[in-house]
Amino acid sequence: MSTSYFSKPRLYGYTFLGFLIASTLAGLFML
Repeated sequence: MSTSYFSKPRLYGYTFLGFLIASTLAGLFML
Protein backbone atom coordinates (compact mmCIF):
# COMPACT_ATOMS: atom_id res chain seq x y z
CA MET A 1 0.00 0.00 0.00
CA SER A 2 2.80 2.41 0.88
CA THR A 3 4.50 1.96 -2.50
CA SER A 4 1.33 2.83 -4.44
CA TYR A 5 0.78 5.76 -2.07
CA PHE A 6 4.22 7.24 -2.72
CA SER A 7 4.25 6.55 -6.46
CA LYS A 8 1.39 8.92 -7.31
CA PRO A 9 2.89 12.18 -5.93
CA ARG A 10 6.22 11.26 -7.53
CA LEU A 11 4.51 10.68 -10.89
CA TYR A 12 2.72 14.02 -10.64
CA GLY A 13 6.01 15.70 -9.72
CA TYR A 14 7.77 14.26 -12.76
CA THR A 15 4.92 15.28 -15.09
CA PHE A 16 5.01 18.80 -13.61
CA LEU A 17 8.78 19.01 -14.11
CA GLY A 18 8.41 17.75 -17.67
CA PHE A 19 5.77 20.40 -18.35
CA LEU A 20 8.04 23.12 -16.93
CA ILE A 21 10.97 21.99 -19.08
CA ALA A 22 8.78 21.74 -22.19
CA SER A 23 7.33 25.23 -21.63
CA THR A 24 10.81 26.66 -21.05
CA LEU A 25 12.14 25.08 -24.26
CA ALA A 26 9.11 26.36 -26.17
CA GLY A 27 9.73 29.85 -24.80
CA LEU A 28 13.38 29.70 -25.86
CA PHE A 29 12.40 28.62 -29.38
CA MET A 30 9.86 31.45 -29.53
CA LEU A 31 12.67 33.94 -28.93
